[in-house]
Amino acid sequence: MYTIGHVLHPPAASPAPHPATAADFLRNMPGGPYTTARTVDQTSVFEWQLHVERLVESARDMAAAAGQTMHSNFCTPEAFEVVLQKHVADAMRYFLKEHPQWRNEMKITVLLLPPGELWTHIAPLQAPSQPPIKVLLAGRPRANATTKDSEWVRERQALEALKTPEIEDIVLVGEGDTLVEGTQTNFFAVVDGAVWTAGEGILEGTVRKVALEVCKTLGLPIVLRPPTIAHLQEGRVQGAFISSTSRLVMPVDSIVLGDERSPAVMDTAVEFSFQDPDEIVTRIQTVVADEVLSRSTRVLQ
Repeated sequence: MYTIGHVLHPPAASPAPHPATAADFLRNMPGGPYTTARTVDQTSVFEWQLHVERLVESARDMAAAAGQTMHSNFCTPEAFEVVLQKHVADAMRYFLKEHPQWRNEMKITVLLLPPGELWTHIAPLQAPSQPPIKVLLAGRPRANATTKDSEWVRERQALEALKTPEIEDIVLVGEGDTLVEGTQTNFFAVVDGAVWTAGEGILEGTVRKVALEVCKTLGLPIVLRPPTIAHLQEGRVQGAFISSTSRLVMPVDSIVLGDERSPAVMDTAVEFSFQDPDEIVTRIQTVVADEVLSRSTRVLQ
């Protein structure tokens, strides 16, 4: 079943026959582990192996919590990869057949429903937002961030309703006013020359993994703890960025702290702005972008 610019695979009746976006698709399907990936050259998938492992681990954890048994093809990364590659390749082929003039990349969202049902939603990968990029500090961390459960897409709707057009994402605020992660992104800040990001209690995104490896390669100090609002207030934050499948590394131009962590009273909001692109953030952004092709696996033969 598909709509203009979007494809559901397998093409059969579902609770969401015309999902305009991946979020619409996930909100209208039953809950389950999912992952979101991007194509490279329309044939390969960035960090494919990590997506395979994430789905298997999340499915195993969720099935165990529910007292379910997963199909044998979904129990190990090796067995699951064979099934997933054929499934995703079929979905990509179907999308390109329906849209023969499409020349850009695709956004792939795979949902696994226990004990062994796969659904894939494919949509055009949208161009990243242009500066200035703002994030808003609001909300609290999710209960089980380490498992990528599609229920989170439904749970975060109230937070997303707070977003205005100029807000790229909402960064969740944890205990001690820690800046944990975005609703759709991982969050990093350069504090006193070191790269700070939460080391636990978050969903460890594929681009986050690459960004941290790039930091090590560049010899940048890394602190696996979340930066804090105090760091902002004390003027110790030189720059910040968010990362995700579609955005890769996206420098943040300003961070908005609304009234009581909410934008409800925006006239009392405090905005922390970075006047110039931080050199460390720019270096990480450039190297991560250069790494995309070498870290991709050909899926569509």
